[in-house]
Amino acid sequence: MKETKLDRRSFLKGTAAAAGAVAASGAISAMADEAAPAVLNHDSVDGKWSFEIPPEAIGDDQIAETREAEIIVVGAGTAGLVCAVAAAEAGGKVILFAKGAGPIGRGGSNFAFHSKYRESLGLEPIKFRPFYKTQMLTNSLNIDQAKWMLWYKTSEDYMNWLIDIMAEPGNYELYLEQVQHLNRCDDPELWEWNPLATHGWIDPEIALGVGDGQPFVVSQLAKKAQSLGVEIYYDTCAKQLVRGGVPNGTEGRVDAVIAQDANGNYIKFVGTKAIVLATGDFSRDRDMMKRYAPEWYDVVKNFDVDEDFDPEAGKVYGGLYEGDGQKMGLWVGAAWQKNFPCPAMVGGGYGGVDTITAMINVQTGKRFHCEGETGGFYSYIYKNHVYGNKIAEIWDSAYAENAQPWPKRKTGYTTPLYEPEEIIAQWDAKVEDGTYVKADTIEEVIEKLGLQPEIIDEINRYNGFCETGVDEDFLKLPEFLIPIKTPPFYGFVGEPSYNILTVMGGLRTNDNMQVCDAADEPIPGLYNVGTMIGDVYYGCYQFKIPGQNLGMNCGALAKYTGEFIVANE
Repeated sequence: MKETKLDRRSFLKGTAAAAGAVAASGAISAMADEAAPAVLNHDSVDGKWSFEIPPEAIGDDQIAETREAEIIVVGAGTAGLVCAVAAAEAGGKVILFAKGAGPIGRGGSNFAFHSKYRESLGLEPIKFRPFYKTQMLTNSLNIDQAKWMLWYKTSEDYMNWLIDIMAEPGNYELYLEQVQHLNRCDDPELWEWNPLATHGWIDPEIALGVGDGQPFVVSQLAKKAQSLGVEIYYDTCAKQLVRGGVPNGTEGRVDAVIAQDANGNYIKFVGTKAIVLATGDFSRDRDMMKRYAPEWYDVVKNFDVDEDFDPEAGKVYGGLYEGDGQKMGLWVGAAWQKNFPCPAMVGGGYGGVDTITAMINVQTGKRFHCEGETGGFYSYIYKNHVYGNKIAEIWDSAYAENAQPWPKRKTGYTTPLYEPEEIIAQWDAKVEDGTYVKADTIEEVIEKLGLQPEIIDEINRYNGFCETGVDEDFLKLPEFLIPIKTPPFYGFVGEPSYNILTVMGGLRTNDNMQVCDAADEPIPGLYNVGTMIGDVYYGCYQFKIPGQNLGMNCGALAKYTGEFIVANE
């Protein structure tokens, strides 16, 4: 039966903007840093952090109500809902509660190594070895290989399971995300390799593209959970774990979690088999960011997204969570993950034509890297190598023809590509609004951009490389050496931008998603899933192959966890 049609505003307020409800329900603004000593030394930085000190225990005399189930899941994002549904399908009795006003779903990219949908398109399963090698190198070999192998083994089963659940309403359409430079995406030996394996759902009656549809997924998962008998409570914030019968205790089994509802009442949720934390990241806690993600401390912005926002005009994603689950785990004896620092999930952007044409450091007037090797999702990294962050691009009108294909972003594989004349029309529109400049000569473009005239020498040098097929400066791949010779010419100067969606990792977690202490021993009864799983990424989460977090941590591993608990606890 078809669901009631939603307009964009009601959809955002009902699902995607539930992320704003999380921020609104516990809204805090970025706090000024506390005064620090003029000189730091090992003594001044080795003390306890504020988040490591547990608050006063919430006693039984403060508990207004007790609710019991075999499994208590804390959090209504993709991971918590997947875990709850999987556990319920396996016969477990489940209660799920969440801080937000409804299910939380951001993004919409769900990677899987294979699926029945991929098979229907005639695509072969993704071979693990090339994929694994690429990811190991990307993460400097510093990842928990057991978790990645578990993902590989369970990925196809999970995605087929999710496909079936999403097919039940009958109104969602499934696509694989279109990728840039389709002529290079199928060779795992090339850096541009981007396999067609990222699944996303759309509702054709709501104007959201592929890669934005996770609100649809969590909405359907919540309905599926309730149909299986899962009790769900929203506007309920976890406060303390109960271990060995003691709030914030450090010995014995974690057997309950104390939460507070919207009216300020304390509720004890008793889990006879397990407590599963799925509470997201810690980017809103300034001390936790300074301790565990210092590289991104000055970058993360905290937003109070308590109003409707347009997902097409720019998503407000950063800093929505306060590390509730991580803190509660630390208070009962959990250790932090072994990798340091915790990586951020960073989306990059750049306003130029693409990141394949010649890119110029505005300060030096020279190219500064091998274009095409890093791709658009890494463009924010360029700022670290360019003083003042200013980058220039100059290209010609023939680039629309010579740089094909031009995939339509936020659409699905098998959808039509842009034609060259459509690309030129887009460029001309940006000339009209002042984003780009256009002229009959390269010298005029350089002048309109306010750049040093000597840049013409760099463009001429680059065109020489295009003629010989050999980039003497950066060994750019020959197929990306596209000359700049056909008038009219276009130009752009801008800064790479980035947006931190979340910070990855947290509590130390084994390959059954059991939370562990400093001796790597599981804390009985305590699990975590989703973004907060420890030691899955290192350095910076990268979008070169989009959808790994939703496909792995929030998807396949969360499903495995729900089933594991029912079978083993």
